[in-house]
Parts: sequence; C-alpha cells; structure tokens
Amino acid sequence: MTQINSTQQLTKHFIPLLLTFIPFQSLQAQDSHPDYRVGFFYGQGSQKLLSVNYHHNIKYFQMQISSPITVNQNWQADWIIIPQYNSTKFKYNHNGKEHSGYEFGVGFGGLIKANKWKNFKPYAGFAIGPHYVSGTPSRQSKGFIFSDNIFIGSTFNLTSDIDFDLRLGFRHISNASIKKPNGGINDANLSIGFSIKY
Repeated sequence: MTQINSTQQLTKHFIPLLLTFIPFQSLQAQDSHPDYRVGFFYGQGSQKLLSVNYHHNIKYFQMQISSPITVNQNWQADWIIIPQYNSTKFKYNHNGKEHSGYEFGVGFGGLIKANKWKNFKPYAGFAIGPHYVSGTPSRQSKGFIFSDNIFIGSTFNLTSDIDFDLRLGFRHISNASIKKPNGGINDANLSIGFSIKY
C-alpha cells in the first residue's frame, strides 16, 4: 500500500471538513443567546483493553461544538457536533505488515453533565455519524462507514471561560452491511482537550 503524504491528505480531505463549521457560524450570528463551547481534542485508541485478534491503532484530532439543551442546578443536557480528522496504523492480517491510513467525518450526539460541583463536572455522552476510512484490517471494507461512540469524562474549570477535558471512550465502526466484509472494528480510547465558552 502506498503511503499518502500527510500534507496532501490535509489539503484534500480536511478543508471540506471545515465547511461543516459554516452552519454553526450562521446559527451563532442569529441566536440572541449565544452559549456555545468550542473545543479541541487529541486522543489515542487501540485494542489493548479489548479481546480481539486484529490491529488498528488510531490518533484522534477532533473539534467539538456544544450548547446546552436544558440546564438546572444539578445537571444539564448538551447537544454536540464533533468534526474530526484521524490518522491510523493497521494490519490487514493480525501478523502482517503495518500500514498507515487516515479517516475523516463528523459525529452528532449529546451528553449529560453533572453541575453539583463548581470546578469539576463529570459527564457521559454519545456521538454517531458518517466517516470515510482509507484503509482497515481485512475484516472491514474501507470507504464509507458509520462511527458509533460512547464516552465518560469530566471537565475541569481553568478560568471562567476555559475548561480542561479528560475523556475515556469506546468506538465501533462498520458500514451497516452496505458493503462486505463488514466485521466491524472496535477501539478503546483516551482523549484530552480544552474548550472555550462563547
């Protein structure tokens, strides 16, 4: 497999991903009560904590846009949008040669956050959305897939507008049997990030 130059990857695939931010900008301009958070996350995922016989490591580069749906003294519910561009290392067969790949897509979901503590807010959430993957282990066809994510974490307040975020998650990708093979790929992942309130 020929390794694609990372600069070409970003130019070809990441710029269209940025276009997903345009609706958000329009919504923000029209809303008289802008209470959005924009965050940036870096994470890594693998099968080290899972009992599987395939190799697929991933580095996540994610943006997260969120806003409350409902808030009270003890908890709040937020909607989230997560555009992302990720790099991967995988083997077609478990004992084979390692290859480099990439993926990009966007996830849509929500999270429930506890508001009982001022500077520490644990949460649980999910995100689901379409992705494109350039290469995968032989159990899963490349190309269009769906990414299903569940996660738990916590935000830690650094200033009145800036939070540090620590997140542990589980991801499953497959293509709903649109194309064979469709064995699916799972990974457990850990991410860190920062978010800014607007």
